[in-house]
Amino acid sequence: MLQQRLPALYGTAFNPEPDGTVLAPLTAADGVHLRGAFWPSDGTPRGTLVALQGRSETIEKYFETIGAWRARGFAVFAFDWRGQGGSQRLLPDRRKGHVADFADYQRDLDAAMAWLREQNAPTPFYGFGHSMGGALLIDALLRQPSLFVRAATTAPMLDVVLVSHTVWAGRLAAALAAIGLGTHYVPNGGPNPVLFKPFENNFLTRDSERHQRSRQILEAAPQLALGDPTIQWVATSFAAMARLRQTAASVTTPLLGVASAHDRVTSTLAAQAFFDALPHGEFLSLADCEHEILIETDAVQSRFWRAFDDFMARDALNPARVSSG
Repeated sequence: MLQQRLPALYGTAFNPEPDGTVLAPLTAADGVHLRGAFWPSDGTPRGTLVALQGRSETIEKYFETIGAWRARGFAVFAFDWRGQGGSQRLLPDRRKGHVADFADYQRDLDAAMAWLREQNAPTPFYGFGHSMGGALLIDALLRQPSLFVRAATTAPMLDVVLVSHTVWAGRLAAALAAIGLGTHYVPNGGPNPVLFKPFENNFLTRDSERHQRSRQILEAAPQLALGDPTIQWVATSFAAMARLRQTAASVTTPLLGVASAHDRVTSTLAAQAFFDALPHGEFLSLADCEHEILIETDAVQSRFWRAFDDFMARDALNPARVSSG
């Protein structure tokens, strides 16, 4: 396994690091080193929120959101998944988005939760996951329903619309990986992060200032950047999505899903169907936005936060459904 010295957080004038940071170096059960960080709540804590980010994201991208969670009384824990951000990279080409097995990400979450328990972080624990992190959140709740008392997702990665015929694409990727091509970039893929594409062509956000801020993070700390995924990442992740789509009835933790009605990355239709089948699920579809709700315009974010605040404040046995907003 490749070794690396894990960096601290990178705060800048345009994206300042939240105050009170406690760095939390983690080691997963298989020896992979991860970069984590903890922040106390503003005022009396109501618990700790664990943030599970999407593919290619970094802790720094969530600085603004971390402040919003803390202001709501949550202590916050965030970490970079293996192979991205400031955590240990798994291949000599650091820009390749790679994982050998989707289940390996659960080792990372296990390490994060162990650290929180060792540090006596405020309880109860709440979960949040974006995109790939949303899929991993659901996977974790299948393993351990009591892991979080409540959880929320944005644009959960239960299927993707960037690729046509995902079942066949996943099978093709698995076949290519089986003949030794798993660590290659996907066809036509490369090392350039998607954030380096012009704002006018982006499918992440309609907020130009927040898009620019996300790009500036990677320009200021290029070692955090990640390019396209590997064939093996596609093979194992697409297989996991297919499995998760069949599990809604088994997810008993109260779960909120929020997604763009126009998402061009993950499938909002698949997410809607999944949440409709949850025993304690709610789903909110937002207009006038793209894939990344939490770097969207203030107007879009205000709709998210209203739904989030209402959901997190309710009793676990009093679910309600929301279908549009």
